[in-house]
Order: sequence, then C-alpha cells, then structure tokens
Amino acid sequence: MINPLTAVFDCKNGELFIHGAVVKMMRLLLREASQRPLSLPELRVAAGGDDEVEFRFSTQELEIKILDVAEKTAANTILHATRCARWEKDGD
Repeated sequence: MINPLTAVFDCKNGELFIHGAVVKMMRLLLREASQRPLSLPELRVAAGGDDEVEFRFSTQELEIKILDVAEKTAANTILHATRCARWEKDGD
C-alpha cells in the first residue's frame, strides 16, 4: 500500500501519512483490503478462530503495521517515481 501511494503523491514514505487526504485514502483502502481475509473461512480455521482473524486483519491493526513500515522506511522513495522524475527531467 505504501509504494502505490508514494508514487501517486510523489513523496517519500515518511512524508506520506502527514497529509490528511492521504490518511483518509489509506483508511478507505485498508477497510476494503481487510474485508477479503475476513471472508475466507479457511483462514479463520488456520488462525485459531474468528476473534483472532478479526483482530489480525482489522483496519486498525493493518494501519498500525502500515505506519510502522512507513516510519522504518521514511527516507525511501519508490523507484518508479524516481524513474519518472528522471525521465521528465532528462527526456530519456
């Protein structure tokens, strides 16, 4: 989730979630993304039941994980965005 948002908003990972609009979009995407694992009955059995699956794939828990990765990789930019910027500058 971090890389596509970084490419769209053309910023470093650490700059991504300081903007309200980006946070709102991330939460909408997380809400949608969390629904798929919650709908898989085989995952519920493997994970130890409904409560465990609902916790692990809740929007809040996924957000914590995403923000943790963004913080750890704060200085990173996505390679695609870098290539596009270089192409615009050099025309290559």
